[in-house]
Amino acid sequence: MGAKIRILRGATNIYEIEPVMQQVLTGNQQVFASTAGIVYKDSPATTSATTYKLQGGALGTNPETYFNRSGPSTITLLEIGA
Repeated sequence: MGAKIRILRGATNIYEIEPVMQQVLTGNQQVFASTAGIVYKDSPATTSATTYKLQGGALGTNPETYFNRSGPSTITLLEIGA
């Protein structure tokens, strides 16, 4: 059980992580919670406009995986000139 997160540049998967999940019992339900902080340095070697995308999905047979139910998420990109 758990979830995975990946970063894509265009359609190319450039980074993937399967966060460690913490089990929390709430009533009769087992809930797995995680906070994932990712720092990734990309060197795309292009001067063209580049699109990044964040994807997440469930691992295993757990159909109810939710992302960002408790507040905003941010992605910060920084371009450094040569």
